[in-house]
Amino acid sequence: MKIIISMITIFALVVTSGITFSEAAESSKLYTAHNIWRMIWYNMKCINYKHGSDILPAGTMVKNVGTGSDSHLNKPYITFKTVNDNRVYKIFFVKRWHSKKSMKDYIDMMFTTKNFGAQTEGLSEMEIEAIKKGVLVNGMSKRAVFICYGCPPDHYTPQLTADVWFYWMNEKDKVEIKFDQDGRLDLIGSKAAQAAEKTDESIIQSGSASGAQVAAIPGVNKLEPWTGIWKVEGHRQFIGPWGMKQRGKTVISTKDSLYNFKGEVKGNQLKGRMLHQDNSYPFVIEISSDGQSFEGKVSGWANRTYFLKGKRKE
Repeated sequence: MKIIISMITIFALVVTSGITFSEAAESSKLYTAHNIWRMIWYNMKCINYKHGSDILPAGTMVKNVGTGSDSHLNKPYITFKTVNDNRVYKIFFVKRWHSKKSMKDYIDMMFTTKNFGAQTEGLSEMEIEAIKKGVLVNGMSKRAVFICYGCPPDHYTPQLTADVWFYWMNEKDKVEIKFDQDGRLDLIGSKAAQAAEKTDESIIQSGSASGAQVAAIPGVNKLEPWTGIWKVEGHRQFIGPWGMKQRGKTVISTKDSLYNFKGEVKGNQLKGRMLHQDNSYPFVIEISSDGQSFEGKVSGWANRTYFLKGKRKE
């Protein structure tokens, strides 16, 4: 009898609080609360560098959220696993950048029980599209900027009520973004736009959150000039599409590539090894100053040298 009364009491509490059992089950699901830029593992930090265009989108379902510490780097991290592909992420927490916040604070800000639709409810179509692209547009609300870029590190932005926020593109370059008296993003003549032009990052765009987006900042990403798909000509053994992804000094082949390879960047050169029919061949290629083509050679079978030319595919 006591068990029956207890169950009735619990049911009454759930009903009076306005939560159904199905909603309670739904609320147990967790999602990323903002875009997270994917980088080489040791550069994924709570500061969330806006480097490149490889983004884990806001609204991605996750599980196994927790904390840990890396014995080699001697740094604590937040860890989670994405549900769709079971990929494990570690986001390192550097205390000097977050003097007023703890890892728990960042877990609370990084994850939510709301899916992407619920997170962006009430935002304009332009704001939602900008979030999906990982860019900022003129006129975005603070909520939209947060979902797009995440929380600005509090060593420079201690209060989200401030009219100026600071974000880091990489270890050296930070950008300052300003909000007008209505709490809307004002990129006109801002240092953020100037920094994006300086680095050729297609991250920050000027436009209108309620109207048509104007031209994005053009050019090849100078931080990742090898990233893209290339049409390669030369010896028939090595021609075809080369898909590349650059992260720092490392370049690896992507699923768009006909071959598997890995290389290291030194200046305008990329040196590495290519796998072809169970053999490994060293190659050296040099990118053009405009980032649209490359030339180089592969040391093939019996030490034969094959010359290559590559052109970036549009």
